[in-house]
Amino acid sequence: MPIRSLDREILGQVCATCGAVHAIPIRYASVKARRGPYALAPDDTLDVVIDGRRHVVRFEQLDVARRAQGTQSAVACVDVAGKQMVEIGAAMSVDGDALRISSGTAGYGRSLVRVIGGSAQAKLGFDGHVHRPLCIGAARGRGAAKRIAPDTIALPACPECGSCESLVRTWDQCPAAYARSFLAQHRRAVNALATHLEATGFALSPSSPRGLSVRAGAAPPDIDPRYPEKRLVLSVPQPIQAAR
Repeated sequence: MPIRSLDREILGQVCATCGAVHAIPIRYASVKARRGPYALAPDDTLDVVIDGRRHVVRFEQLDVARRAQGTQSAVACVDVAGKQMVEIGAAMSVDGDALRISSGTAGYGRSLVRVIGGSAQAKLGFDGHVHRPLCIGAARGRGAAKRIAPDTIALPACPECGSCESLVRTWDQCPAAYARSFLAQHRRAVNALATHLEATGFALSPSSPRGLSVRAGAAPPDIDPRYPEKRLVLSVPQPIQAAR
């Protein structure tokens, strides 16, 4: 299961395919590189779009570029380019042993990050997709067949294996026999996140495919009432056993 922890700012996810651990910002758009080491050169650049504006980030210091080929790859990149990101209203941080670029603007309709080129793009493993904050409601299909799945939260693709995972809000009641299982714990957390995203405007709707529309409806019966006031940490999954 993908959720490991959850608070107002960060969703902790474990990739179900490769086991990579990700700390995904909830209110801010972000994109994560693959794990290092990164074979960067001191003249490498990264061409990025942050909140609709294009910028070029430069990796200029030779000593740090050499470090970026070793075990401190992501830290070295932050040392070189972190200040540049702050100056353009963004942030560069370390997520595990990988690099993450985040917008400094909150809000689904305003926050956007996209890496569109530069000699460092392939070396860092950044995709060229548009990244926005998490939202409830995922677009499926194209053209006239495009639809919004109103109960789905699409997670960013894993930069390590490319796996695309989703969280799905549920409206049924978990059987009492499994009330203490990881399955029940996970669905309560997903439903709490979905309700929070919807209530704060991080939602897509069929009538407004670019978002910012709250879908009316009651809260799911299975929901963790502690969130978002309390940080949730999910226990290690155990085999599901029905109560006797």
